[in-house]
Amino acid sequence: MQEWVESGNVPNVIGLQSRQSPTINYVKDLLADGYVGNVLSANLKISIDAMGGVADGASAYLFDKKIGGNLLTIVGGHNLDAFTNMVGDFKELSAVTAQQFPEVELTDVQKTIKKDTDDQIIISGKLTNGATASVHIQGGVKHQNGLTLEIFGDEGTITLNAPASIQFGFHQLRGANSTDKELQDLSIPDHYYWVPDSLKNDTGMILNVAQAHSKFAKDISEGTSSLPTFADAVKLHQLLDTIETAAKTGERQYL
Repeated sequence: MQEWVESGNVPNVIGLQSRQSPTINYVKDLLADGYVGNVLSANLKISIDAMGGVADGASAYLFDKKIGGNLLTIVGGHNLDAFTNMVGDFKELSAVTAQQFPEVELTDVQKTIKKDTDDQIIISGKLTNGATASVHIQGGVKHQNGLTLEIFGDEGTITLNAPASIQFGFHQLRGANSTDKELQDLSIPDHYYWVPDSLKNDTGMILNVAQAHSKFAKDISEGTSSLPTFADAVKLHQLLDTIETAAKTGERQYL
């Protein structure tokens, strides 16, 4: 698909809407501007109640690995894209995956099915900027804590919390730089929003998609390309494949 759209010069965009999040873009710019100094480490933890041992009939496909939609590719894909977009790409990594729920109870149809997808994913490695990084994604958490991102630099810290996956949901952003004694709430400047003011308080389910649609319309009319494309999707899937290889072989992988 990437080769086809590029050969025909077709405008294209992929649904990685977290890149249009005001919070994500603000954090990316803060890091680029040296708010925390040199980034030393970044840690991302995500826990959700879904994709464990209980679901409904409409979600049964998530537990059949050959279909392709699962905790790594969906939750992992969106969150890893936002993570690397903010802090930088992995240059090497190790991974551990586990399937702790061998069966899934489909409560609405009163049926139990076998499960061959992972519900625990742990990634550790180094980024291209030299920082260390860790990501832990887990499904089936009964009393989940949502999402926590911590970015530590030699001059400051940024933390981001959300009740759900990073591409939607309210983001609580806090930070401290070399002049601060403790973490404080960070407000997102208005210029990170390019949709109607009525969407500013949206939880993210609509906001980030609306931001993407607005920018794509502008790209088409002006002949620009400012959104993630099929090329970005290919790059992300190469990262997901590398994680699977690392987990399967037990060997460190280099990108």
